[in-house]
Amino acid sequence: MAEKQTVTYPGFTTLGLESGLFDQLMIAMKAHIHEEYKQQRITSADYSRVFLGIMESALTNTSQFLIAGLLLDLQKQKIEAEIRLIDLEGEKLRYEIDFMYPAQLIKLQQEGLLIEAQVRLADAQILKTQAEIDKIRAEIELLILQEALIAAQIRKLDKEIEFLTAKIATEWANTTANFVPGSVIGRQTTLLKAQQLGFAGELHLKVSKLHADYAAVYESVNEKGVPALVPEAAGTAASDIATSIGSLP
Repeated sequence: MAEKQTVTYPGFTTLGLESGLFDQLMIAMKAHIHEEYKQQRITSADYSRVFLGIMESALTNTSQFLIAGLLLDLQKQKIEAEIRLIDLEGEKLRYEIDFMYPAQLIKLQQEGLLIEAQVRLADAQILKTQAEIDKIRAEIELLILQEALIAAQIRKLDKEIEFLTAKIATEWANTTANFVPGSVIGRQTTLLKAQQLGFAGELHLKVSKLHADYAAVYESVNEKGVPALVPEAAGTAASDIATSIGSLP
């Protein structure tokens, strides 16, 4: 970059040093006017007018030249500043490309993964909720089945109680003499007694027949007319047997 040039007051005029731009122009113009006056191409009457015109022109041109130089320097500085700004923007853009954009990309990717994880979590929660609902329904159905089972067990216990009550009544009837005659035990007892009486009667008949047969045989062989004693004893034994059978409960 070229060395910076600043337009200052000494660049315009240095008064007695005659190193300013205006000073240099006035020296040159004075020399030309003096030469023209010397050659009598201008008169004494025109000298002051020409000198004032040259001075005015020198002031204007010098001012415009210096202002243009000042503006040029400022424009140059502006362009250099704009170039530096573009460089900074380029560096910023490069930094963004090299660091920020990848970081943002990674961030977006991580956010995408986070969103996916959140979606999966929501799906899992939905599945969990559905599973809990199914579990509650299954528990309700199980409770209903348990309630039905308990009711069946209660009915079974009621039947068992009824059966045990009837069995107790039956056993009680079997072990006591004060049973009802019309009951099963009463009818069975009456039948047994009748069978006992039948057996006693049949035994009595058999004993009587034996007695009669014995008497007939004895009479057929008793030539001396001696009374038979055995048939009387036999009749007594038969009567005792019938009495014993009849006394059974």
